[in-house]
Amino acid sequence: EQQIQKISHRILVREGILSEAEARSACEALHERGPHTVVITSIALPGRDDELLMLASRRDGAASRQWALRLPRLRQDFTGTGDLTAALLLA
Repeated sequence: EQQIQKISHRILVREGILSEAEARSACEALHERGPHTVVITSIALPGRDDELLMLASRRDGAASRQWALRLPRLRQDFTGTGDLTAALLLA
C-alpha cells in the first residue's frame, strides 16, 4: 500500500495532469499496481478555469470502465471535500 501511495503521488502530484487523457492514463497506471477502483477528484485542467474534472475508474479483470464528471469551479478554498467525495463514492 505504501508503494501505491508513492506511485500515485508521483503520477498525480509531481508529474501533474494536464488533460483528461492524462487523467485516464494515470488511472490505468494505478490499476496496473493493484487497486480495482481509482477516483481522482478536483482536477483543474489548463484553459478550463470555470470547471473541475472528477474521474472514476473501475477495473474488472482486464477491462476498465471510466466515468468523467465536470463540475463548476467555485472560487473558494475547501478542505476535505475530495476525501469526502471519494469516501461517499467508495462506501
